[in-house]
Amino acid sequence: MATEIERKFLVRDDRWQAAVTSRERLRQGYLANAERCSIRVRVSGDRAMLSIKSANPGLTRTEFEYPLPPADAARMLDELCLRPLIEKTRHIVEHAGQRQDGRWILPLPGYLSAWDFTLRDDGAAALFRGAG
Repeated sequence: MATEIERKFLVRDDRWQAAVTSRERLRQGYLANAERCSIRVRVSGDRAMLSIKSANPGLTRTEFEYPLPPADAARMLDELCLRPLIEKTRHIVEHAGQRQDGRWILPLPGYLSAWDFTLRDDGAAALFRGAG
């Protein structure tokens, strides 16, 4: 079990891209999205995960993650998950000498937004605060 810290930022320009060390395409869907928790299936390359997240208000949530066989996850996405499925890119960023996972950059009408998901509060937000 982990505690996820979620922070959201509007990104005004593309200077953040200079810090990206790699990218991953992800496909995900929700098996359930209820008042107390959500249950998600995610596939990235040859890896697949089942995630159960609390629906706490605020910046932190409890999260449980379990590996799934990729073929099972693909079938769950195709046959069981709520629609629409979500496809997005994870941008891996080096910040303060540490790999920071979970920079979601999603094009939305008229602007770009970034979500920062970390398992600790170590100042990773400074990258996006300074990115525009």
